[in-house]
Amino acid sequence: MASLQDNPALYAKGKKVILQAKEREKAFLETGQIIDELIESALSLAYLDPIYRANRGHEYIGTPIDEKDIEDVRKLISIVIPDHFTAKRLCMINPTFGIASRMVGGADADIVIDDNIIDIKTSQKLELQLSYFHQVIGYYILHQIGGLGELQPKPEIKRVGIYFSRYAHLHTLDLEGIINEDTFPDFVEWFKERAKKEYGEAPVKKVILVRRP
Repeated sequence: MASLQDNPALYAKGKKVILQAKEREKAFLETGQIIDELIESALSLAYLDPIYRANRGHEYIGTPIDEKDIEDVRKLISIVIPDHFTAKRLCMINPTFGIASRMVGGADADIVIDDNIIDIKTSQKLELQLSYFHQVIGYYILHQIGGLGELQPKPEIKRVGIYFSRYAHLHTLDLEGIINEDTFPDFVEWFKERAKKEYGEAPVKKVILVRRP
């Protein structure tokens, strides 16, 4: 597949989006003010995400942002409960899972706060769907295989959560009541084999499980 750099015009648009976002982020860090332009940049960056992940969506680069979308994001921000996202020792935004992310064709979590991997859902219904549960447990498995980003030693994860952004509700699941540590290593090996069948061969190191005390 052709890369973004093969199209100079699109590449220039994408570069402009990134540089503008960095300028607005810098202003936010100095003032603490979430202005419409900052939200606009966040939404524009979202158009670049599938290009990075799957090399698709080039046609949306530089698309004008609808004012209604900016207002929607502002309302979502206004109801956030700060305690849900206040970290004591670790905060990671969009962390990958090292070699494990490549096993499944690319994967990253939305946010990690201390020992909790959180996925954000902007769904209309406050409903814990089975697919949401599978997704966050999948992130925990990927973490056990590849860790979080480049952090060493591997951070200990004790919980997974789903944040329903339209309700400002964080639903947290304690992994101690879900994961059977006696059988979990065998399940991880099955997961690796299944990922190989689905996505092809990827270099995978030996799994070192982080056991909870």
